[in-house]
Amino acid sequence: MSVPETFPKEIPPQTRQIVESWLDKTSMFTFLGQHVDEIVGDADFAPLYASGGRSGVNAVVLALVTVFQFLEDLPDRAAAEQARSRMDWKYALRQELTWSGFHYSDLCNFRKRLLAHDQAGLVFERVLDYLKSHGYIRAGGKQRTDATHVLGQLRQLSRLELVLESLRLALSALVSVDAHWFMQTLPATYTERYQGKRADYRLNAAERDQLLLQAGQDGVWLLQQLAQAPQLQGLEAVQVLQRVWHEQFSGEQVADIAIDPEGDCEDGPIQSPHDPEARYGRKRGKDWQGYKAQVTDTADDGPHFITDIHITAANVSDQQALAGIQGRLQQRALRPAKQYVDQAYLGGAALASSRQQGIDLRGYVQSQASSKAPGFRLQDFTIDMAQQVAICPTGQQSVQWSTVSGTKGVAYRAFFGQQCRDCPFFNDQQCTTQRGGRRLDISRHHDELQRRRHEMQDPAFQREMHTRHGVEGTLSELVRCHGLRRARYRGQVKIQFQAYFAAAAFNLKHLVKACLFLLLACQHTVFRHFSQWAAQQTSIFQQDHPSRSARNL
Repeated sequence: MSVPETFPKEIPPQTRQIVESWLDKTSMFTFLGQHVDEIVGDADFAPLYASGGRSGVNAVVLALVTVFQFLEDLPDRAAAEQARSRMDWKYALRQELTWSGFHYSDLCNFRKRLLAHDQAGLVFERVLDYLKSHGYIRAGGKQRTDATHVLGQLRQLSRLELVLESLRLALSALVSVDAHWFMQTLPATYTERYQGKRADYRLNAAERDQLLLQAGQDGVWLLQQLAQAPQLQGLEAVQVLQRVWHEQFSGEQVADIAIDPEGDCEDGPIQSPHDPEARYGRKRGKDWQGYKAQVTDTADDGPHFITDIHITAANVSDQQALAGIQGRLQQRALRPAKQYVDQAYLGGAALASSRQQGIDLRGYVQSQASSKAPGFRLQDFTIDMAQQVAICPTGQQSVQWSTVSGTKGVAYRAFFGQQCRDCPFFNDQQCTTQRGGRRLDISRHHDELQRRRHEMQDPAFQREMHTRHGVEGTLSELVRCHGLRRARYRGQVKIQFQAYFAAAAFNLKHLVKACLFLLLACQHTVFRHFSQWAAQQTSIFQQDHPSRSARNL
């Protein structure tokens, strides 16, 4: 398809005359109709289209309708119908009132084109560029980050249902790609057993285990046959089948197949073959299957804007996501001076890394550095990292300091040796009863953590941390108004597209609020200056005419 027709440079006179007579001046559609070419234009989408062929629907129109779709949380059919029937949308799209719109499938094709060219965040980035150029957001300010869960578009499956459905989808993909190989290689029993969906709610435990083992043996035999057909191994359904079998079964030969009680998977097991990237997540007592949205917004005075939004698997920790968030903010020239986060993002490494980038990472760290019973804890000891020595509360120095590798969170160990036996606190309630004396596990970033724990006791720091709470409102608005709680699509890349457009709709809505805020501020300033001038004139009049009342002015 060639480059679509150009986006109109002006609002049609009839549309302007009729719509402006009733459309609210503070509406986002009013703002976009007048300023859309300052945000996004035809040149932004030109690389996505070929130079020849039939012209399609204008890309700017489709981009704006997609934004409106996420602004009002509409499906494709409803969004296309609204574009055809609503005059305020036509005003923003700069179309005639008689414009008949487009087919709803054009929205799906537009999404595919953006994803194929890795431009899912194009509109979001252009909105950020506009906000930066007009001074609404800037580097060096305050920002805050938090995460919320995104429910995947899938149904929770039992172990047996997961195995059977993975096998069914693989067989369906094979027969559609190479029916001749399928008919020549696989026996008819495969089609009879696995051609339809099956549930396990009517089976007892023995029947479920027997069927699961049978499916495992059939799947291993199928994978052995596929090893001799390299042209079919690249199919996504086949790769999913191979991974599911690796996670759910042990043994490489049909006769050796056994149900694996745990499964070997570093990044979490597949939850459904229909969305292989969805994972099981749990946070603050809430568990779900799907993804997690990492959202960063501004925390300065005035309207707030989203500066970064990123989708991760549900089992990716917030601390793992922090480096990527800060890297993207650096690339956008939006590095904050202070970034407010909750405890899930914080650790010694995160504090040190943020400080190196010039970011003051604000938040609470774990208050207790040890799970020891009441008594002397790590924070009660004086740790001199430079001299590699630890001093206990009674004044005794460690006798040995060693470097540790391979233990998560521990970089050094300090030993106090047998001198602990002569200490009056040599007991379980206060220190230790180990014959080798007390041992301390010390983090590489011990000093960073101790400084923050000391800072956490300051009432001023506690009041400052109230700034972080505002991001909960941003997450709530994304969920309630823009449909971020549930995935519209399947796959992390497509859900990232959803997040980008939800954030773009959020920012444009708040941009209109910011314009109204500035207008009201200007009006307030003019009124205040007029009031000061009037008071000054009243004072001068009273001085010149002391016998006359100021009411006569």
